[in-house]
Amino acid sequence: TRKDEMNCSVGKKRSKSIYGSLTMTQREYLYLRNDEGKTLDEIAEITGKPKTSIKSTLSSARKQMLNLIKNQL
Repeated sequence: TRKDEMNCSVGKKRSKSIYGSLTMTQREYLYLRNDEGKTLDEIAEITGKPKTSIKSTLSSARKQMLNLIKNQL
């Protein structure tokens, strides 16, 4: 329906806004982890960064995204 299409459009805009608020590194790690299904070890190998740093960056990104979502509701 038209209403569903509008809700979907609004949702996509919010997702882009939330995703866009992250740093490039946060987006890269989230992409590798969630979209590509890479393990922390694989991301560390790809990026040359310590696994603990990647884990911390992913955690911070998720918390930041959650806070943004909560503030939009």
